[in-house]
Amino acid sequence: RKSLYTKETVISAMEGRIRELQTKLDATSETAHEESDKRVLTLQDAAKNLQTILNQKEEVISSYQQLIKENGEEYNKLLNQFRELEASTAKTTNRVAVADTQAVGVLMEKWLTRVHHLEDDIRDMAAQLADSSAALEQARKDAESWKQQALSAQQQLNDEPEKELARKVHEIEDLRLQLKDLKAHTEAESRLKIHQETNKLRRKEENFRSREREYESEINRLKHQLAIRTSKGSTKCVKKEMIMSDRIKELEEEIELMKQRERSHLQMRRDKCADEVAKWEERKKLQTNNERLKADIKEKSVQVELLEGQVNRLKQIISRMERERITLQRRLKISEGMLAKNVLNLKGFDDNRLTESRLGVSPSPILQTSRS
Repeated sequence: RKSLYTKETVISAMEGRIRELQTKLDATSETAHEESDKRVLTLQDAAKNLQTILNQKEEVISSYQQLIKENGEEYNKLLNQFRELEASTAKTTNRVAVADTQAVGVLMEKWLTRVHHLEDDIRDMAAQLADSSAALEQARKDAESWKQQALSAQQQLNDEPEKELARKVHEIEDLRLQLKDLKAHTEAESRLKIHQETNKLRRKEENFRSREREYESEINRLKHQLAIRTSKGSTKCVKKEMIMSDRIKELEEEIELMKQRERSHLQMRRDKCADEVAKWEERKKLQTNNERLKADIKEKSVQVELLEGQVNRLKQIISRMERERITLQRRLKISEGMLAKNVLNLKGFDDNRLTESRLGVSPSPILQTSRS
């Protein structure tokens, strides 16, 4: 009995420890859920900001592509005109004629105006390129900052709650296994002990009932004798009758005491059964809570995996956009250099035309056509 009491005490202590850990686990789970929700919202905001930055980059790249297209068309047009002028100049090098100074001046003024416009366009494009480069650099820095924040939040989301929950779950599993082993051992002893006590109580009950029947028969016999002797009126029997009456009272009190003991044993058995049922319901509740927490942990793990996939996709998109930005910057630099070279060639050609006009060389057929 002492060993059984000790094991029941150990089981009660372990169940109390499990309830305490369950309470801590619930509190930790709620805190982890709140932190997870906050970090999920932060990651979603970061994803939205990254998407906005990507959209802005796409708009800038589209504008760069449009500028490159326009500059390319303008460059091709100027290049064709320059080649036509060179061809016409080569054909008419040996021709000498009297040029109309006013017409040449008007044409040169138009060319100079066009060159100035091109220079202004180049300066505007250079300013736009600088602004766009600064905007792209700032967008790249913002994207890198958001990426670092997302990685940091993801790392915290992966490390802190999962370690704490894993530790709590592992501790609860260990205690549950210990409790299961101890319970199996204790239940076997309890069943044997209860069976023995039940047999003992059953034998006591049978003895009590047997004695009760004997006492009742004895009481009836004594009452019968008392009635017979009372009718005779013998004074000698008065003392015996008083003794019999006292004996009857003692027997009745003993019978009542036996009934009270029997009722007490029955009440103890009912209380013990109710206690066992309450413990079983509590264990069932703990098992349900553990299953619910495992399901929540699994759901949060799925959300974390989805966010990791989204962050990886955004990283790939940012890398691709960065490569496109570098390529477009190179193309813009090449186009700018070609335009500057073309402008210098046009200036040199205009200087040659002015020199030829001053020397009296006839203008090219293109100039004559413009004059007419």
